[in-house]
Formats: sequence, C-alpha cells, structure tokens
Amino acid sequence: SLCGALPEHVAIRQANSAKKKLNTLRVKTDVKPIVADPKPVSPGSFVCIWAEGDNVFLGADSLGARGKPSETVGEEAAKKMVQEVRSGAHLDRHTGDHMILPASLAEGSSVFRTSLITLHTLTAIEIAKVFTDAKFKVDGREGEAGTIRVEGIGFRNKG
Repeated sequence: SLCGALPEHVAIRQANSAKKKLNTLRVKTDVKPIVADPKPVSPGSFVCIWAEGDNVFLGADSLGARGKPSETVGEEAAKKMVQEVRSGAHLDRHTGDHMILPASLAEGSSVFRTSLITLHTLTAIEIAKVFTDAKFKVDGREGEAGTIRVEGIGFRNKG
C-alpha cells in the first residue's frame, strides 16, 4: 500500500483493509504501508498485491481517487486477488496476456492456465500467429478462466 503527498494513515488504512479481506484465503500475508519519498507533486495512492508460488504468478491492484475511502482501495485490490487465487490459474489475466509472445517464440510446447481470457489475450494470440506462425489452442472462452497451449517456433538469437 503506497501513498504520496497524503497522510501516512492513508497507506496504513488501505493495507489493513486489504489484509482483512485477504485473511479469507487463510494464507500468510505480508503487508507493508509505504509513504512515497521523495514526496510527489500531486497526491495519490494505490494497493498492489501479488502471490507467488510454484509456477504461480498472480497480481491485483486498486487505485485511490479523491473521495474514495482508503478502506475501499484496499478491499478492491484484495477482492481481485481472492478472485485470481480462486480461479485456480497459474497466471493472472495480465501476466497471461504477456506470456503469449514469449511462448510463441519458445522451442516446444508451453501450457498455462490464465484466470481470465480477455479480448487482449485473444488479440495477442492473433498477432503472434501473424508474426511467428506459432500454433495455439485455447480451452475456454473470453470472460472465463482458460488454458492456453502454444507450439512455439523455436526462435534462436543469431548473436
């Protein structure tokens, strides 16, 4: 939880709210409220949460806004993380999108489960097909969790 050009209690309240919601997962949480240093020109806050494990990379966040209670910011980020974890996926929706290109260039097969197949995911696949001739199989539909299988082209750097 981070805030800048705002009182320290904003970051603390956001962090405590996120931790309270994350406790529903019954996992170890490490919460760190941080005040930006040096002080930024304009005020702002956010909460960024990530979970790491064996082949698991999940993230969630929420931005503060004028008039938005600090507790809401923390709870929003934590609710997103709870959804990510409960999806049973290896990767969150954004990390899954970013794996499309490297998987298409890699040698052999890559398989991963993403918490949400987004339009961005499907667009990245179509673009990767055009540029790499990689083969993709998507098990799932847009707006749902899904598994993506990629037969990469085995690109090798000539350097």
